[in-house]
Amino acid sequence: MFILRKRRNPKESANLTSIQDLVADIDKNFHAGLLNTVRHCVYIGMADDVFALLQHGTHLYLANVVNLSKELMYQQVLRRFAHFNAIQLSNPAPLFELLILALKEEYANSECENDDFNEKVAETSTKLLKLKAEMLEEFFCISIDRNGNLASLPVVLDQYTPDMDRVPEFMLSLANDYELILQNFPSTQAKLHVYTVRTQKQINSPIGDGLVPISRFLIHIEHLVMEFNAAALHSKDKSFKVGGLA
Repeated sequence: MFILRKRRNPKESANLTSIQDLVADIDKNFHAGLLNTVRHCVYIGMADDVFALLQHGTHLYLANVVNLSKELMYQQVLRRFAHFNAIQLSNPAPLFELLILALKEEYANSECENDDFNEKVAETSTKLLKLKAEMLEEFFCISIDRNGNLASLPVVLDQYTPDMDRVPEFMLSLANDYELILQNFPSTQAKLHVYTVRTQKQINSPIGDGLVPISRFLIHIEHLVMEFNAAALHSKDKSFKVGGLA
């Protein structure tokens, strides 16, 4: 169970040079024609497992929903840096257990899988994440309590529930690049893609009993397109810009 906790004004801009430079680069290099198309497009449906059919005027377009998701989430993370709302976990998740899950998944097809090794890595990674807990909470609304439990995650897109199955992988990626993240905040926002964006592999892969109703993904994609469209409508106040999408 998750609880949305309001925190700061998401429309405020982060006062950090590296973030401002990335936002300025987006504002400088966006494609006006593509922005207009996205601003006024209508979602028709899915052409296949990856491409969505969009209508703009009398024209139909195919949009790669994986790339669409990445672009939307990337810009949302930049715009909300240090001003995220939080997804509060009603039952905080032990970091150690999350990291063990991620490590087992990472070495699932490897002959060198070792439980003792995984436990040592998970223990070390938990300590590292606890050390930088204050920074993660301040800038990314990733809350880690004194007992090493994950208590909250950032809201990257309003009314959108991220893929919680990817949280273990996300936390492991943060721990693996500990020093890099301390020196380079944008590297952390890039890692937020891990748990917010559904990849082509996920879309094409069976889940559970192998019978995945396409409607499950259609709902996800339709919501993303609508948010993509809505963000473009607010582009006059620099909330969203569109560059080249394949």
